[in-house]
Amino acid sequence: MSDPYAAFATNAKTKFSPFSIKLKNGATLTGIAYLPTTGTFSKASNKPLIIGIHGATTSAHSWDIHPDYTASTFCDLLGIPFVAFHRPNFLQSSGWIIDNAIDNPEAPKSRMKAPEGSQIFVEEGRWYH
Repeated sequence: MSDPYAAFATNAKTKFSPFSIKLKNGATLTGIAYLPTTGTFSKASNKPLIIGIHGATTSAHSWDIHPDYTASTFCDLLGIPFVAFHRPNFLQSSGWIIDNAIDNPEAPKSRMKAPEGSQIFVEEGRWYH
């Protein structure tokens, strides 16, 4: 499949839009966002931003699976924007591991390990910040 979003996006009536952001370090961060213009119950101009965090076997699209099971319903009621990011190394989001492999294709696998005293997840966090 040429469009990885199509494989994960299961809500044919979605109000979410995919996005891609290029970060300062050259990394790419992808996900989905829904920005309602008004809310049924709230007309306040200052509103919070909800960030949907997903787990190991899910994607940002888990917040928008079906027209009956979508975060956009809540967003429409309160007029609150919602953003869900794809975790590092998932779909088109970059990651420390993938980018190290691309930058150093001939590097032995031992160079893909976190430095002594660190962990891969710590390096991913540093890499994203």
